[in-house]
Amino acid sequence: MKTGRIGKLIFILLFPLICSGCSSSPQDIQAVIENYYTTNDKNNKGQLHILNVYEKDHRTYVLAEKYRGDGHLPIDLFIIDEGEAVFVSSGDSVMSPCFSLYEVTLDGKTIVYGDYKDTKWVASSDQVIDVNLKGIEISFQDNTVLRENFTQKNSFLFVIDTETEISDAKVYDEAGIVSTLSDLR
Repeated sequence: MKTGRIGKLIFILLFPLICSGCSSSPQDIQAVIENYYTTNDKNNKGQLHILNVYEKDHRTYVLAEKYRGDGHLPIDLFIIDEGEAVFVSSGDSVMSPCFSLYEVTLDGKTIVYGDYKDTKWVASSDQVIDVNLKGIEISFQDNTVLRENFTQKNSFLFVIDTETEISDAKVYDEAGIVSTLSDLR
């Protein structure tokens, strides 16, 4: 997967945005993200949900959801860079029966993020079953493998210091693999 044209366009348009007085406090992050939606998204509806906040190299990476009225709830990635600039992207998404996975390449880094559910759709029986996912393992084309145990956040976020592409992803519970990215291909 590669960063889509829309993600690149959004980056080019929003990178110069200045967030006066931004810092990494939860209230400031919430205010900056809410201001983005209010100012830039005419379909701005519903309540803002901050899913995950991760700090690395003087940047704050924020995952957020906000309903846009189209039946869709994509995860948006915002980057607050030293309180100065905001980058936003919905990335390239892959949806599985119980998790979503997004990938963005920026400034020589690969950013991978997504969310997971407590149910899984089983195509063969057209049923939805309960799952209790415990973590995710993501393999990349450069042979890097990242594994994260899930927490209460229902989302995950990795920032990798090289440009690489996802080759597979697996979510698992206590008994083993529940779903993979390969299942969708």
